[in-house]
Amino acid sequence: MALNDKIQIGPEIVAVTNGALVANDAFSAASAVVDNSATLYPYARFVLVPNFAIAPAAGSVVVMYMQHIEVDGVNSAPVPSATYQHDFIYSFKLDSVPGAQYLESPLFEIPDKFALVFQNNATGQDLPAGWAATVKLRGFGS
Repeated sequence: MALNDKIQIGPEIVAVTNGALVANDAFSAASAVVDNSATLYPYARFVLVPNFAIAPAAGSVVVMYMQHIEVDGVNSAPVPSATYQHDFIYSFKLDSVPGAQYLESPLFEIPDKFALVFQNNATGQDLPAGWAATVKLRGFGS
């Protein structure tokens, strides 16, 4: 019997739309909670669309962290910040050009409920308001 399992494409969930300005080396506020508890997709890709008015520094990144929500059914993990840099998920490497950049992560395992926090890490520029982040849910099936 041949294996016929394929990656199943689930819904896309907008975690951040029209994100607020994030100063250089600062952290964003937590995104809206992404609730995967009904569909239970085990994996996701993350899409970040920053729109820098001025080119970010060469080799700089926007770092994505995950806050686990309702870890024990009620309580949530602390919001990632300068003093609590957990759980690191991915660093989106930026091109040194102004304008919108469409950046996608590899596939990651995800919990039932989570929020995302982004760090504008040494880009040399503020991340202007209006950026977006999307979660692309993925699973396996025939």
